[in-house]
Amino acid sequence: MTEHIPDTVENASATPEKEQPYDALGLKPDEVADDFIVIGGGSAGYASASTAAGLGLKTAVIEGGAEIGGLCILRGCMPSKTLLESAHRAEAIRRAGEFGLRAEYFGPDA
Repeated sequence: MTEHIPDTVENASATPEKEQPYDALGLKPDEVADDFIVIGGGSAGYASASTAAGLGLKTAVIEGGAEIGGLCILRGCMPSKTLLESAHRAEAIRRAGEFGLRAEYFGPDA
């Protein structure tokens, strides 16, 4: 908000109208239609948005990246865990004969 500095003595008693603040999207507080806003669509943001929506709150997620999901979900923890789990299952299929089972491993989907 800007400070009011009178330009003349006559205007010194005049007070400016109080401006209503705007948010980053240019909306006034009474124009915001959401109950709960999450900044960041990573795993924590997704979980909190899901919880808020589950409680009946009108929820919005603001994500600055090109993809929603965050580093952990898109490139880090989740893909790594998926690859590790797939490798463990492939190994279990290869060793099925040791447990009296017949199974055939055809390789990964391409």
